[in-house]
Formats: sequence, structure tokens, C-alpha cells
Amino acid sequence: MAFFYAKGNAAVDRMDGDKMMNGSENVFFTRDGRNLTFEHRPMVQSADTLQVRLTNMRQTAYRFTVSATQFGATVDEAHLIDRVTGSRTRLALDSETAYD
Repeated sequence: MAFFYAKGNAAVDRMDGDKMMNGSENVFFTRDGRNLTFEHRPMVQSADTLQVRLTNMRQTAYRFTVSATQFGATVDEAHLIDRVTGSRTRLALDSETAYD
């Protein structure tokens, strides 16, 4: 989970949570060489990117639900880019977007 608010810090700090890796499925953010389960960040800007990594995934169907409702005040649009399939999905800024 990523939290965006005016006093959030763009650098990794004590407010961000390190990911404890396990032998099964892992979903986490990568930032400044660290793996994080959650991040506290300043208000989102149009050039911001959240890098999400997945490891040890099973061969099964997954669904990710993204809520970009905090983005609407500072950006006109946001996208989820799947680096494996090459697809690009526009995120709703006023509700959740499901991605299979």
C-alpha cells in the first residue's frame, strides 16, 4: 500500500515498511534499493512511478485492485503498466480499477 499526503517523504525513511521476504508469493514496492510492503509519500506528481514486484508467484489467476482516488487532485491520468505483457491500463481516479 502507498499513502500520499502533503507531509509524506519522497525518500525511504522510518515511516516506510521493509518487506520480509518469504518462500511463497511476495508482492512489494522497490525504492532506493529497498523492498517495501508500504510507503508514505508526498502528494503524487505526474512523473511519479511506483515499482511493484512480484516473486514466487504460482501459475494461477491473480487480480490486483488499484485505488487511485488520492491522485485526482494532482494528476489528470494514471496508468498501470504490465512489463510482462506490455499492456497499459488507465486507472480510474474516482474509483477502483481491477487488473487480472
